[in-house]
Amino acid sequence: MRFSGATNLTIFFIIPLILAIGIIPVLPMADSLEARQERLASEPSQTECRTGQTLVFQIRHNQFFCTSQETAERWQQLGLAKIVEQVEVVQVREDETEIPSEQLPATEVSDPRFEMEKECPGGNVFLENPSNGFIHCANIFSVPTLLLQGWVILDDIPTSETDYHFPHLTKCEEGEAELKHSSTGHIICTSTDKVDSLFSEGWELFTPPELSDLEIQSLLNIEEEIQDAPYTTNLEILETDEQDVYQVIFQECAGDTTVRDPVISITSDTQQQKIQLMDTLHRNDCTWGVTHIRALDPSTIKAQTVEFGDNENLVALEQKIQELQQQVEKERQELVRVKNMNFDTHQDYIDAVREQADNLRSVGRELRSLTSEYYTILYYLHR
Repeated sequence: MRFSGATNLTIFFIIPLILAIGIIPVLPMADSLEARQERLASEPSQTECRTGQTLVFQIRHNQFFCTSQETAERWQQLGLAKIVEQVEVVQVREDETEIPSEQLPATEVSDPRFEMEKECPGGNVFLENPSNGFIHCANIFSVPTLLLQGWVILDDIPTSETDYHFPHLTKCEEGEAELKHSSTGHIICTSTDKVDSLFSEGWELFTPPELSDLEIQSLLNIEEEIQDAPYTTNLEILETDEQDVYQVIFQECAGDTTVRDPVISITSDTQQQKIQLMDTLHRNDCTWGVTHIRALDPSTIKAQTVEFGDNENLVALEQKIQELQQQVEKERQELVRVKNMNFDTHQDYIDAVREQADNLRSVGRELRSLTSEYYTILYYLHR
């Protein structure tokens, strides 16, 4: 085939132009990849800090940060950050990634968020995601948000010991002081030798709320909450013309129940007799009666309410109730004494008052239980 001169000229110019168009896009791509690799190699890593600074991981903000060694230590003590002390080399197998081996980064930093899964510093708490079983050590201030997202608190994983911790997670130990920040309201526990250094940072001694006077008064009046059982009292014991025979004037009251045909037992050191009253005593009603009884010592004369089949049980309950009433009075007096004592520390005072208040509550609960049993028997006997 023969070509004309114009055709040869066209081929001579067009073919190089087409080749140039295909080569030109390739060169920038190669240059950009090479430049990117050089830039990544020349740029400082996020895990490198200037001389004199320390790399930390801020827990609350979920990021790495460079700061002074003193600030880093303070943040770590307060549970706000964790110092990254060592850079670990992570070996990645080629069959686990599609990235060519020559493009793999030489080092990676172990994420402190996952290191802390083994231990949870003070001010943090372990949470579990029930959907995937993942366990995470979260800052206490992020816990409410995570709970709304379905996370649950793991109570069986203990927190690690640190210089500072939160009393609502761990009670302050002996020799520690409880501090409250004036602006944030955060409460921490710390050793007493570090208290002075924290005063300049806005911390102040925190006094736990003690039992209020109203709560103590309610404990002192614990018997007022117990219903009155039916009772009998001696109004007067008079001598008679007959030797060792006395006239007994007594009063029977229904208390907080209704008593039909009550039976009164009059006892002394030499005689016992029962008196059947024909009146029905309604709630808070009282009646009186007169009888004679023989006694060598008039001080042994006693009148009390009894019932037929349950006489022994009721008498035993009345005796136990009287003993518990006396014990309540002793515990009440002890609470007043403890409340007015002087202690070495305010925490000792709080602990002593709470312990005695618990003793008083315990006796009061037992007294209420026996009194309720007493009422139940009376109800079935007199309905």
